[in-house]
Amino acid sequence: AELEKKSELSDAKIDAKLERHQAVTDTKIDELTRKVEKHNNVVERTYKLEGRMNEAEHDLKDLKQYHHPH
Repeated sequence: AELEKKSELSDAKIDAKLERHQAVTDTKIDELTRKVEKHNNVVERTYKLEGRMNEAEHDLKDLKQYHHPH
């Protein structure tokens, strides 16, 4: 009976430890998820800006040719 109590106690300690580790893991995963989403947002915005920059460069080239034909 005493061995059974010790076993139950250590099972409870193991369960508590596992729950704490799971909570820490969940927190880290949530933080990494937020960071990935932020990074992906920056990549998406950069891609759009590059497209707009290409359009602006093209428009500028057209304007230069219009005002200074070769």
